[in-house]
Amino acid sequence: AEINWRTAKSYDATKTIIKAVDEMMGNYSRKQLQRILSNPNFSLEGVTGKIRFNESGDRQFVEEDKPLLVQVKPSIKSGKYEFVILEQ
Repeated sequence: AEINWRTAKSYDATKTIIKAVDEMMGNYSRKQLQRILSNPNFSLEGVTGKIRFNESGDRQFVEEDKPLLVQVKPSIKSGKYEFVILEQ
């Protein structure tokens, strides 16, 4: 399958959910997931930029956040694939 912007967004969404579930510490529920994601201190670096959400659950962007163009390349260290930001 072709790697495109949807792939990068899906990767970030999956990474975000994994981090939030890790922070649930056994208290798994949709409400707890929403609480964690809407917490102002919740954030992580994704391939599409910094990921954080407002209280209503929408992704929150700041002025310096810009969309990034990424390319999938083999990792020299691990031999797996990784997203690499293309030069602006």
